[in-house]
Amino acid sequence: DLVLRIGYDGIIKKAKAAMEAIDPKDGDAVKKRIFLDAVIESCEAAIFYAERYADLAEEMAKSESGERKAELLQIAANCRKVPRFGAESFYEACQSFWFVQMLIQTEGSGHSISPGRFDMYMYPYFKKDLDEGTVTREFAQELMDCIWVKLNDLNKARDAASAEGFAGYSLFQNMIAGGQ
Repeated sequence: DLVLRIGYDGIIKKAKAAMEAIDPKDGDAVKKRIFLDAVIESCEAAIFYAERYADLAEEMAKSESGERKAELLQIAANCRKVPRFGAESFYEACQSFWFVQMLIQTEGSGHSISPGRFDMYMYPYFKKDLDEGTVTREFAQELMDCIWVKLNDLNKARDAASAEGFAGYSLFQNMIAGGQ
C-alpha cells in the first residue's frame, strides 16, 4: 500500500529523513544506517528497473502505429511514473502493483507470495476512476485479466525432483477481487 500511495521516491525520502534523525550516540546507529542505505539502494534499483521498461515500451512504440502505439506510449508513461511516485489512477496502480510483485518474486523465488486482498488496496483507485469516468469496468477487467495471466507466467527455480512433482505448474497464486 505504501508504494501505491507514495512510491519508492517517497520511501527514499522517509529513509533519508530517518537517517538524519539517527542519534550518533545510539549503540545501533551503524546498523540503522546500513539498513536505511539498503532501503534507499533497493528503492533506487526498483526505479531503475521500471525506467528500463519505459525505455523498452518507447522503443517498441517507434515501430507501431494507431492503437498499439498509443498503448505502448501509455505503458511507457506509467512506467516513468510508477512505482517511482504514487499511483493516481487504477491503471497506474495496476502497473505499480505488477512491478512490486515481480520484484518480490525475483527476490524470494516465489515462496508464499500472492497478491492476497488485491481488492482492498486497489479498490480506491478503481472507485475514483470509475466515479470520474476515466476508466470503464471493461478496461479495468482487462487490466485485471492481464495481471492474472502474468501471475501465471511467474516461475521459480526448482530442483529436478520438485519440478517433476509440480508437473510444470510453478506457483500457486491467490488474488481476491471482490469477496471473501
